[in-house]
Amino acid sequence: MHERMFADWPSIMLTSLPSLAAAEECAARVRSATGFSPNERIALDPLLTLGRFDLRCEPLGANGGGIEAALAPRAENRFALSVDTKPRDGWGSMTPSVRKELARHRLRFRVAHEIGHSFFYDRAGERPRRMVPNSEEQERWCDRFASALLVPPSVLARRSAIPQSLAALQGQFDVSLQVAVRAFARVHHERFVALLVARGRRPPHIRVQWQKHHGAPAARWWAGETLQRALSGARQCGAFQLAGPAGGRDAAWYALRGRQQVIVVA
Repeated sequence: MHERMFADWPSIMLTSLPSLAAAEECAARVRSATGFSPNERIALDPLLTLGRFDLRCEPLGANGGGIEAALAPRAENRFALSVDTKPRDGWGSMTPSVRKELARHRLRFRVAHEIGHSFFYDRAGERPRRMVPNSEEQERWCDRFASALLVPPSVLARRSAIPQSLAALQGQFDVSLQVAVRAFARVHHERFVALLVARGRRPPHIRVQWQKHHGAPAARWWAGETLQRALSGARQCGAFQLAGPAGGRDAAWYALRGRQQVIVVA
């Protein structure tokens, strides 16, 4: 049974570091092998079973500057895959529901990322053998693979460039808002996208969690009164003029108050 299931796993062995576009192609092959269409939320169990990954969630010291996940070759052509779901800055004052959601999103992304690393091993023998040493470039490649596996670029190209669309995307594919926003920004090159988060008690209450650098507006624009009210006012969405080095741009915002985050698209 295990031999049959492993035969269904994509036969990808990378002996050098390919392009980031190739990472998206590999992700599409894995999606196809596990039977998930581009519009479906991918489940981890088929990935782990078909690819012979033994998952353990355990403390790895991620919140103390340690690693967030690890992949180790094992006998019978398997991998031990360990993931620490705790954020680097700890859980803080998150509510239990937000903490549970964040842990799940971190688990899904780290598992997908480590599966990307597995393609740099030769799995023809009894024990996987590393073919390409790890590097910062390989980490970026695996990040792109994980993003494309969880949120297929082909789906993003058909989505409208409004903040509400990104919020719906996050829910559809069960990923963090940052993963959804980054993936969206890669496909919609002409758009400026930012994700803001409320942290601390002193102004500015809302800080940048991530923003697309190309076409970035003037510094500290996120401290504007319009967005400061986004998480506490009656309205959940709105529009404003975004100041930047090339002049003003029409921007729209959408607030997710339960997670204390605001999406901005311009």
